[in-house]
Amino acid sequence: MHRRELLTLGGLALAGLAGCLDNSGTSGDDQTETEPSTPTDTNTSTVIGTTTPTETNTETPTETTTIGESSQLSVSIERLQPAVVEMGTPDSLTVTGGEETQYLYLWIEVAAGKAPARDDLTFRLGGERHALRPSEHTLGLWRAYNHSEKCYDAERGSGWVLFELPDLDDASDPTLVWPGGEWQPGADIRQRLSSQAPSLSVEWSAPDTVTVGDQPPIEFTVTNESDRPGRFVAALNRTGGGIVSMPVAGISKSIPAGETVSWSLTDTYDIRAPGGDEQIGDGEPDMTYNLALIGDRLEQDIRIVAG
Repeated sequence: MHRRELLTLGGLALAGLAGCLDNSGTSGDDQTETEPSTPTDTNTSTVIGTTTPTETNTETPTETTTIGESSQLSVSIERLQPAVVEMGTPDSLTVTGGEETQYLYLWIEVAAGKAPARDDLTFRLGGERHALRPSEHTLGLWRAYNHSEKCYDAERGSGWVLFELPDLDDASDPTLVWPGGEWQPGADIRQRLSSQAPSLSVEWSAPDTVTVGDQPPIEFTVTNESDRPGRFVAALNRTGGGIVSMPVAGISKSIPAGETVSWSLTDTYDIRAPGGDEQIGDGEPDMTYNLALIGDRLEQDIRIVAG
């Protein structure tokens, strides 16, 4: 039997997180879908030099190559989202974001020429240029914590970059800029940068009881009733069951317009018997799963029973 909670979450709270995310049961931003290094969220455009892009409308986005004076970059959209999963403490995850921010992950490959430094990459939006999210913040990302080797740097010549952008009504002229070159995303992302994210409803469940040694499943069902794609972003933590506190999963799940998506993940850290004065089978909760969302936190208590 499962205990279920239903919550309707508006706007940016569920429209998305960005990143190269880990797909294991205990790490990364996305435990439920594979994250390729090519784009999954949007159409792309091809730019030669720094002139007007030729847009392509494809179901499967392709890489975008921009040729600048000193470097040729292949740029692809990983995702656009209103939040990111970060380490809130050394042993728990949190969700960072809000109604005034959005997060754009790009994947960059240097195809030819000199690789630009991280500090040379900026994103122009609404007439203003925005630098990469500061490295000291980036290192707090759950994604970076597990996959720092994939963060872009000039020596490597490839990797993901993250821009923390304002949420603007007029997101005109969105452009990645570096010395001697620039690149623009396709029409879909340009529209989403200036559109309100859709509201999503989430229902989640965990077992009422577990036994020592179990690896409990946690199930999710998220519905997007709007006509725009959204992204469910959350951080799942656990307290009890033999540990004080630990991250279970960072979640980033694309929810297409008008669809309901269901999936499950597994807490792969075995349940242990409670210590101290706690007793198995006393009817009291022995552990708790905490689901962090933008502006909210949900809990589900679980009892450990004899096997």
